[in-house]
Amino acid sequence: MAQMELYTAAEVADRLRVRKWTVENLYRSGRLAGCKVGKHLRFRPDDVQRFIDGDAEKQRGRPRAQTR
Repeated sequence: MAQMELYTAAEVADRLRVRKWTVENLYRSGRLAGCKVGKHLRFRPDDVQRFIDGDAEKQRGRPRAQTR
């Protein structure tokens, strides 16, 4: 199985040039798609790029990944 690349909230914050808590707030508000892995947030590169490109509206309808 191929390994999927995921970004941490800190890596996304560096890319967006914002603070980590801003990325966490974007996730909580549903404006940036991501998922929880344990206690940590992870983001797919294509979701981050979609947010950068201004297609955040398309992400709102996308359900967040559910963890157990």
